[in-house]
Parts: sequence; structure tokens; C-alpha cells
Amino acid sequence: MSAVISHTQDKSDDHFVRAKKFYEGNGVEQDYTEAARLYRLAADQGHAVAQVALGYCYDNGEGVDQDKEEAVKWYRLAAGQGDHEGQFNLGLCYQYGEGVEQDYTEAAHFYRLAANQDDPDAQVALGYCYDNGEGVNQDGEEAVKWYRLAADQGDHEGQFNLGLCYQNGEGVDQDKEEAVRLFQLAADQDDPDAQSALGYCYDNGEGVDQDKEEAVKWYRLAADQRHAVAQYSLGDCYQNGEGVEQNYTEAARLYRLAADQGHADAQENLGLLYFKGNGVQRDCDMALYWLRLSGKTDDSTVSVIAEIESLANVLIWRELSVQCRMIFDGVSLSGRHPNGGNLLHYAAQALNFHLIAIMYNRSKWDELVESKNNDGKLPRDVVATLLPQTVFPREARALSSILSVSRRTRAACVLWCFEMLRKNASERFLAHIPPEIVNVIVRHLMPCVGSGSLSPWSSIASLMNSSNAWT
Repeated sequence: MSAVISHTQDKSDDHFVRAKKFYEGNGVEQDYTEAARLYRLAADQGHAVAQVALGYCYDNGEGVDQDKEEAVKWYRLAAGQGDHEGQFNLGLCYQYGEGVEQDYTEAAHFYRLAANQDDPDAQVALGYCYDNGEGVNQDGEEAVKWYRLAADQGDHEGQFNLGLCYQNGEGVDQDKEEAVRLFQLAADQDDPDAQSALGYCYDNGEGVDQDKEEAVKWYRLAADQRHAVAQYSLGDCYQNGEGVEQNYTEAARLYRLAADQGHADAQENLGLLYFKGNGVQRDCDMALYWLRLSGKTDDSTVSVIAEIESLANVLIWRELSVQCRMIFDGVSLSGRHPNGGNLLHYAAQALNFHLIAIMYNRSKWDELVESKNNDGKLPRDVVATLLPQTVFPREARALSSILSVSRRTRAACVLWCFEMLRKNASERFLAHIPPEIVNVIVRHLMPCVGSGSLSPWSSIASLMNSSNAWT
């Protein structure tokens, strides 16, 4: 009987060895399908390591269709034989709910079985469970115990996590120098988390003499591995010129890399660069996009968002004013009315003001309309109240120029300008004008014309040509 068992074991070992060669492409052309077939032959004969390998193939869809439940089946068979890799991988499945219902308690159970066999990955995972209270009662000291066991085996994740414990004084007395020592051990193994953490220590002089250039070195090594925090931190170095020559373009590039991975601080900083035009072409739309995406609610960010929103709309209405002037610069009305040319030109420029006033300070606009002078003219302080002359000097002067005419005439001028704009402006520009603005214009200005039966646009031109419109 023992000879039969030995023969079977030899065959399963042979299948496993051959499978591994095909999987790694060692001496043969790499072939995951053939590797999975051979792993199955060995796994069916009870070869625990082959069962783990076959489970991994199903877990990742290598040589077979991905099937998480089938992966769990093979990991469980290996774990049942006491294989530490099978136990660890089965723990992962329970932790993340892949192929099995998520169960932190079961995850911790299987991690412990593997950790007790000195599996460093399982020791780190079990330490994490204690660190965060997942599947076990939270216990910082117990977390440190398991991280240390892994770290003592040279495991970079164990070294990094133990370093965090020393840095923050969690489960152990705070010791930032020891944290730096552990981060260095892990960083030397190309652990990006440790490289970023070591960069932070040099950046801030924690546990080591402050050295901005050394910080940049470690941030860069981690950033090159797509570590979002390191990309953000290196971006800060370039933006502030710390440890490296100031370079807003490089800062924007690094912030973008981190922002694309969901790093909120990087999204905020990228938005601010777009707002200021530092390192990128100034773009209010992009600034708003990244600032809103960051979810930041501090007063400074909210204030900038409000400022950008206002500026973005102001730029639209500035273009509106330019379009109006372009239209009316080519219109000659001399001879039709004594000052018609100038009046319409001013009205075209002032249209921008009316729209902005209505859009940005609706309640104040209503108040001013209601408090009109006896002669039907709006108060002259309307310019200072609703439109800073430093921002819109041309529009402010234009409005002042037509305040001397009756409100009815002024309203007709603005409506006529708006109608001409609608007829002549490009479709691209008109797409910027919110439909509700048209309704507001009509609601506020049509009553000034004094004809309840007048449709919004059809009779404006005839009204403009009416002699009594100028009284």
C-alpha cells in the first residue's frame, strides 16, 4: 500500500513541477492553460500546493475562466491539509467577500492558522485585523506583536506597518527614530508606502534631520510606482520649490496623477492651479471640476469655488457684450433718429450689465426697479450697487450714458439688442445663454415698454422705429 501511495505522490509532484514550468515559462513557452491542466491533475491527487496554485488560477482567470467560488473550493482543500498559503488565501477571500460571503471573523481565523506557521503575509494580515478591530477585538499591542514577527522575517509590509505603530505611538511607545529605521528597511525593498512615509519624515524632520532633497528622492521613488500620496507630496515640493527647483508645470502633472486616483488634496490643489493659471492654461471649468470633486468644504475652498463660478459667468457675459458691439458697430442709424446710433451702441454694451444684474443680484434688481424715480428712470447708483466699475468700466459708462432716457426707451433698446443678438450670434455662443435668462429679461423689461399685448420679440423693431419711443 505504501508503494502505491508513494507512486501517486511522485506523479502528483511531477505534474506540479511541469505545471510550474509552463506557468512561469521556465524552459518552455509560457502557457497558462497547460499549467492549469497540470495543476488540476496534481490537485486531484491531493497535492496541497497544486491546489493552492489551481485556486490562484481560478482567482485571477489564468488558463481558466475566472471563478471566485471555484478558487475558494481549492483554497479550502489546501487549507484543510494545513497548507499555510491555502489558509492565507482563504482568509483573503473571507476578508474581501470574494467567492464567499464576507466574514471578518473567519478571515482572522484562517490568518491565525497561517500566521502560527510563520507565514509573514498572514502575520501582517492578522496584525491588520487587530489594528482595525476586524474579526477580533481591536488591540494595538497584539497588532504590534504580529507586525513585529513579520518584520523580523524581513517582510517589508510588516516593517512598514510596525513603523507606523512607532510613528503614531499605537500599541507601543512613540519612537519616531525607530519608525524611520523601519521605514528605511521597507523602503530599501522598494515598498512604495514606506518610501512615501520616509519622504514625509525627511520632509518634516520627524525622527531624522530635516532634508528636503532627501524627501524629494523618496517621494519620487514612490511616485514612480504610482503611489498617490507620494505623487501629491512631490507635487507640493515642485509647487513650493522645496528640495527641488520650483516648477508649476511638474506640480500640475503630479497633482493630476494623484487626483486621477481620487486623492482629495491633489484634486483641490490641481483645481487651484487651473484657477490661477500656474503650470496649466487658466481654465475656470477645469478648476471648478477638480475643486468640486475634491469635496473640500473649508471656507477658503468654498470661497474660491464661489469666486470661480462668478468669474466663469462674468466671462460669458463679457463675450455677450463683445458680440453686441460687433453687431451694432456695423449698423448705421444716422438720419433715422438724432442720436439713435450712439444710443443703440450704448444699449448694446449695457445689455451685458442688465443680464449680469438680473443673474447675480436678483433681489437688488427687483428693489431698484420698484424704487424708480418719478420720471421712470432707475437711480444712478445702480451702477455702483450692482456692477463694480473696476470690473466692467465700459459697461458702466455705457449704462450711465443711457440713464438719461426714459425707462421705457431704455428697456426697448435692451430688448431690441437682445433680439438682434439672438438672430446674429453664433450657435456656439448662444448655447451659453441659459434659457431662464430670456424669461427673466422679458419679465423684468417688457412691462417697462408698457404694452401688455406686445409679444417678447416680434414688435420690438417697430417700437424702436416709433417716434414716441424716444420721449
